Amino acid sequence: MKKRYGLLLLLLSAGFLFAQDIPKVAVLNASLGENVPINASAIVGDSINEMFVKSPKFQVTDRSALASLQEEKMFQLSGEVSDNDAVDIGKTIGARYICVSNVNVLGDTFSVSARLIEVETAQVVNQQTRRMRGGVEVLYDLADLVGGALTGLTVVTPASSQPPAEEEPVKETPVQKEEPVAQTQPERRTEPVAKTPSRTAPEPQSHLMFSFMFPSFDSEIYHTASGEVIYDVADFYGGTSEDIGVDLHYLEPFLKYGYISFGMTVSMQTMTIAGVDYDNFMNVEPYLGLGLIFAPLSFLDVYGGFTLGYLALVLGDFWDNSGEVAGGGAFGMELGSDLHFGGLGLTLRYRYAYAGELTGDVIFPNGEGDMGHGGVMVGVGFVY
Repeated sequence: MKKRYGLLLLLLSAGFLFAQDIPKVAVLNASLGENVPINASAIVGDSINEMFVKSPKFQVTDRSALASLQEEKMFQLSGEVSDNDAVDIGKTIGARYICVSNVNVLGDTFSVSARLIEVETAQVVNQQTRRMRGGVEVLYDLADLVGGALTGLTVVTPASSQPPAEEEPVKETPVQKEEPVAQTQPERRTEPVAKTPSRTAPEPQSHLMFSFMFPSFDSEIYHTASGEVIYDVADFYGGTSEDIGVDLHYLEPFLKYGYISFGMTVSMQTMTIAGVDYDNFMNVEPYLGLGLIFAPLSFLDVYGGFTLGYLALVLGDFWDNSGEVAGGGAFGMELGSDLHFGGLGLTLRYRYAYAGELTGDVIFPNGEGDMGHGGVMVGVGFVY
């Protein structure tokens, strides 16, 4: 019986001594280089710490207490923690080893390096570095690989099966003397190559133009029952016109090559009735246009389309309500171009409209007529 108790005591003593011989290690949060996300510090520190926990060769200090101590020592995440500062923390918590890691990025390549420092001698006893191209998520695999290399554990990660270009382990042998750590070269900044700006086609502009029109007319007004012509323009297409017409025109481009327009034309002509010339014969046409427009130059727009309007004829003095009025729907066309400089523009247009059936109880009590008017227009206005 005494032998059994002696054997048990011997085993407990051996286990106690073995446990006392397992070195204690403290893993600090990683220091970060330029352009590395701030949360990478704890991610890398936790991943390396987990590899030490899995290793039977080490005891690991609780990181919650360690983080408070590191904060109290006012260690900065930017820059590299010196070995002397790390040793001070190791002595404070009674660790035999302290693990210090750094994270850097160059272009699209991340690197994680870590060194294991013996607190008593301040010597670096192991140092490992791994590099990998990719996004910030590769830090998880890099930290596992570095932690596995420090502890002697085999690590299998998705990244470890990638080609060497994606993962470039750096083989380093443990050192007995503290050696200066190579600094990461700063990223080279290349000046962007100046690109020749691509030329875009000019866009047509909206306009509001007031124009003078040099009108010509085409008209016959006849008796419905007998077919006898009772009104006739003095001359066909260009007949006698002692007044210059006026036109107000608004144009708005839409989509890429389309436009819509609104306008009003007022012109005068000489009408012959039973051999008598009437100078106060006026026609008024409000109209709506639709067509195509393009800008061959930045200061020039060219357009053309069709118009629909209502042509009203006034015989007599319209302004004091003594005139006689007749009218009907009109179909026409317009062609034009605008020259614009800043907000001002010049326009040159040709327009023609024809009403095939005019009616009016006073002017045409027993008949109907047709009327066409048009002419060249020159005007000025606003372009925007």
